[in-house]
Amino acid sequence: MRKLHKRAYTGNGIFFHSPGTLFVPLIGIKQRFETRSLPGIGLAIVRALTPHLAHWAVTLMNGALGIGGDLHGHGRAHGGKKDQGVLNRGLEVLGGGSILGGLILGAMAVCIIDRNFMKGAGFALAGAILTFFGFMHGHQIGIAHDPTVAFSYLIVAVIFAGCAKLVVVDRSKETIASGPALPQLAE
Repeated sequence: MRKLHKRAYTGNGIFFHSPGTLFVPLIGIKQRFETRSLPGIGLAIVRALTPHLAHWAVTLMNGALGIGGDLHGHGRAHGGKKDQGVLNRGLEVLGGGSILGGLILGAMAVCIIDRNFMKGAGFALAGAILTFFGFMHGHQIGIAHDPTVAFSYLIVAVIFAGCAKLVVVDRSKETIASGPALPQLAE
């Protein structure tokens, strides 16, 4: 009898990871929402997991389309499938470089929850730099493969910096049990 492996080779150079690699964090999210020990942190976990789910979905779609013989070039669904309901360009952008993308998006979500907007601006700026050089939201490393997404991260960094200037957070009322203090608009 053959031993089952964690990865299954598809024949076109793509390895499918076991669904358990996504199932375990999802169970953690469920438990986080049930315990409510840190309010809002489950949402940051969900946001950090989104690029991984997108990458998994693209891998499944490309595998299904490859079985049907609808792939060309480097394993991506060709553009003619848009008319037939296969729209995976957005998922490809979100899932490309999913490890770094999940880290940056999760860190930005935590900064919003903690109302630490200057750190959030720093993470958004790091996301812009990593995206510009293809480490995030891209399938290959290079310069300006998807500058629109990098520019979007710059806009988010500016929004974070604006929030840091306009919102004053009174940290003296903050406790672990009550969570982050509510912000007040600066006068």
